Amino acid sequence: MVSPLRRIVSWIIGRLPSSKRSIVEVREQLSAIQTQISRLQECVDARCAHLEVEQRNVEKSLRTEILTNREQSSIMAWSNYRKDGESSVDAHKRFFLSLPKATGSMRVIQRGCASLLSEFAQIAQQHNLQYWADFGTLLGCVRHRGFIPWDDDVDLGMMREDIDKLLTMLREDAALRARYRAVLVYDPYVCCRQLRLRYANNSNPCFLDIFFYDYVPDLTPEQRQSFVSLRKDLQQELRSQTFFNAWLDRGYVEQGGEYTASIEQIFQSFQKKAVSQGLVVSKSCARNVVYGLDNVDAENLYLAQCSEIFPVKMATFEDFSVAIPQLSENILERVYGDIYQLPSDIITHFRHVDCESLHSSHTDDVIEQDIRSNPYALGCRRLE
Repeated sequence: MVSPLRRIVSWIIGRLPSSKRSIVEVREQLSAIQTQISRLQECVDARCAHLEVEQRNVEKSLRTEILTNREQSSIMAWSNYRKDGESSVDAHKRFFLSLPKATGSMRVIQRGCASLLSEFAQIAQQHNLQYWADFGTLLGCVRHRGFIPWDDDVDLGMMREDIDKLLTMLREDAALRARYRAVLVYDPYVCCRQLRLRYANNSNPCFLDIFFYDYVPDLTPEQRQSFVSLRKDLQQELRSQTFFNAWLDRGYVEQGGEYTASIEQIFQSFQKKAVSQGLVVSKSCARNVVYGLDNVDAENLYLAQCSEIFPVKMATFEDFSVAIPQLSENILERVYGDIYQLPSDIITHFRHVDCESLHSSHTDDVIEQDIRSNPYALGCRRLE
């Protein structure tokens, strides 16, 4: 009986070239095949490169055609919409003012936020707290005289010293503390913190986002870079903490929760660095205000001249008045460009409140109850 090993050896020998000449021939054949494969690969690579160029050209052509078509359609639509003797700008303003308000659960949230904002506006006025409508809320105030129909939150700006004063008031005033709560919220995804003012009832999902602002001098190019670097270092410091992954898994956390003391200490230490480096100054030395280190996208250095913000002025929001920057149009143009062009975020706007939760009649009832008990703005009760 032939052993398995002998059979394997016989199989290998049977497939080896019978002579050195045969080996050379096999090598030559393999070399020719390899050369042919290399040429084919070059042809494939060249064809792929050509196709990529063609694809880019087609995409560029399509983008140009789409934008041209969109612009032509927009011109025709606005031309038909504009009344005799009406300017194009006035037609755009009239269009946005005529947009229908949100409906359903979105409008419930808006009404709840509006009620809370009207109460805050009165408290701020009584206690001489400076604030202003910011970002989407400012845009809604100027363009819609209320909420943008597809927006579901309120954005406010405040100087850091006024936020500190507000927090002290809420700690010491029992009447305010019984109706409201202000919490610092820490966001691991973008390494930021912001203040949220809410009703004391945790079942009410409505809130106001309040962003920190600081006074700054006329920053030199080097100081601007230092501010940006400080913000990036702050992010890196937070991400290097041993608890960061746990924080990331948990998501937003409110002050007082696990490891928030350490997070707050890091934010405070970087704020002190900004002061010690002369990047943040007192009001008397300031020429500008800056979106604080605490905030998302602070590394983009969002600056405004003090004269663009102060003195704030009052404007209509829904059916009450809120403070807005003195030169709101300038600020909005820097952030959004032409605010009277049709927006691209009507469908994709980020939802801050889970409207599905409003399928619960209890949540709806809680919001309505807080609206009805608004001690300042009776008009909010009539919001539809």
